[in-house]
Amino acid sequence: MKRLFKKLAAVGTALTMILPMAACGGGNGATHSDTLKKTINVAYDAQPNTYDPHASGATAVAQIATWVFEKLFELDEKGEPKCQLCESYDVNSDNTEWTFHIRTGVKFHNGETMDADDVAASMNRWYSKSTIAQKAIQTDSKFEATDSSTVKIKLDSSCLLLPYIIANDVQQASIMPKSIIDIAGNNNLSVDQLIGTSSLKFTEWAVDSYIRLDKFEDYVPFTEEYSGDWGNKSVNFDTAMVYIVSDSTTRANGLETGEYDIAFNIQNADVSRLDSLENVSVENYGQGDMTITMNKSSGALFNDFKWRQVIGYAVDIAQMMEASYPTIDGYCPYIVDGSYFEENSPWHTDVSGTVSQNISKAKQLLNELDYKGTPIRMVTTETYPNLYNAALVMKQQLEAIGLNVDLQVYEWGTLLTKIADPTAFDLYPMSYPYDDNPASKNYIRKTNTSGYTNDSVLDQYILNMNSLSSYDEAQKYWQDIIQPYCVETMQIIHMGDYMINVGLSNNVENFRFYNNIQLGGVKVYEE
Repeated sequence: MKRLFKKLAAVGTALTMILPMAACGGGNGATHSDTLKKTINVAYDAQPNTYDPHASGATAVAQIATWVFEKLFELDEKGEPKCQLCESYDVNSDNTEWTFHIRTGVKFHNGETMDADDVAASMNRWYSKSTIAQKAIQTDSKFEATDSSTVKIKLDSSCLLLPYIIANDVQQASIMPKSIIDIAGNNNLSVDQLIGTSSLKFTEWAVDSYIRLDKFEDYVPFTEEYSGDWGNKSVNFDTAMVYIVSDSTTRANGLETGEYDIAFNIQNADVSRLDSLENVSVENYGQGDMTITMNKSSGALFNDFKWRQVIGYAVDIAQMMEASYPTIDGYCPYIVDGSYFEENSPWHTDVSGTVSQNISKAKQLLNELDYKGTPIRMVTTETYPNLYNAALVMKQQLEAIGLNVDLQVYEWGTLLTKIADPTAFDLYPMSYPYDDNPASKNYIRKTNTSGYTNDSVLDQYILNMNSLSSYDEAQKYWQDIIQPYCVETMQIIHMGDYMINVGLSNNVENFRFYNNIQLGGVKVYEE
């Protein structure tokens, strides 16, 4: 399967792009010493209430898990799942019986040696907590260790994309010691229980201040290659200090003064200024997508396809994307695209022209529905300006065709509660981190974070895809059958993809970004 990966840099407009497979980072040609720093400083924008990788799908959790834990499979820069903690695997002809042959001699951060019991316990805990895994795999079976280096599972239905699901970054299938799982159970892991196998170990968490990660001296890579999030994750420093810096101006200023070597999520308004400096640069990467999610639960307004068509014809998604991620100083941090997968993914499908704004068609459908002014409940939050701004524009567009829009604004935690209640909302704009395959897409299955998609035809299509014999066949089936069906039936309205900005000091070399910041192979020099 050939794949160019999705992490894109936008220059000037969203249609002018390059693809940094491994950026070399660092400050418009400025120079530095030849002495490597022993401690690197990273400014991160947020922290969750737990860093348990099985329990949380937050981007910040995925970021830390990327550095501390490893999975049976990781994705290379082409987006292909490759063996990381397993040496190989076998699968039967209908993709229901999977056997994983576990690498030997791998050490955990607590000194224990990983074996099949650890892997089986980790995978079962992950499955019990991950809503993504549950909706994608759908089995009552357990992962079982059949000897010290072999783990098996028998699924209830075909699942060709199982390695993709395991390699997914959201609610990661991280491998940890069984001894820790036996103590923690389903409770969230405490700081001293965040024990993985990767090249950095979790040492300290000062809440709202910093996280300290130290080099794991017993980390032994199985390959010299490093591609995407797969392979040799060895680090060239002793300690990574990850500072929790919620204020974007503080992150930008700290990067400029040299307080931080790497700063995550530089705001678009700061890109031009920072990129003009001699001592820093800013790189731009695809980070996720924006959608309009409609409540399709039984009895809900948008369970009716004609009502979904009204929304599809009423909205101008380009205006909504611009409101969410405004163009500043010629830098456009988004791409308008109706495909569920970004442009450089092998799952990407050209759906241009399938549905576009058509006010007269929207009004015609509204008349056919005999609309009497019932309020349309749109929920959003000011916690994330991109969502709030998109909601304001969508409200204007829907009111322009005669809809009565009741915009309800909540803080983030309350909004999550509302969209988990099928009686509490009608629609909302939402951003999602990238998924690398259809099986992990929230909005093609019946879940409380995707508008309750519940379509028997779509379910059968997904089963058909998972019954195929190769990823190439699955990608073609998605492009030819499933993606067009999803767009035509408006399971969601996919508006486009957005970028994330990462600031780098000139003392950083070999910087990589793949779903998250990758620290393996990075070199940070003294000034």
